[in-house]
Amino acid sequence: VVAQTQGGKAMQAFFANHVVLAAHFYSAWYTLSVLLALAHLPGRAAATIGLLGSGAYLFATVRRLFGQRLAWALVSSLCLYAVMLVLELLLAFAAGWWVGRAAV
Repeated sequence: VVAQTQGGKAMQAFFANHVVLAAHFYSAWYTLSVLLALAHLPGRAAATIGLLGSGAYLFATVRRLFGQRLAWALVSSLCLYAVMLVLELLLAFAAGWWVGRAAV
């Protein structure tokens, strides 16, 4: 996604690129989760495949969308993935607290 500035120089529309990245990643992540659930794999195998598969997809998407070099794409993908996992864990705890609170 490219936007024109007033001076005529092209600059990346970072917000749009990040929205595209997030939409693609979450779609792929949830699709992979559903496919792994349907495959009836043991928990550890499914978790390993899910982590490695979604991490590889995030790395490939970051590298392609932002045109980053290999090392920088790896570092940024790992950072994004770590932040995403922490946020998902916090959301899970918040949902569990909310359900537990509503049951009382």
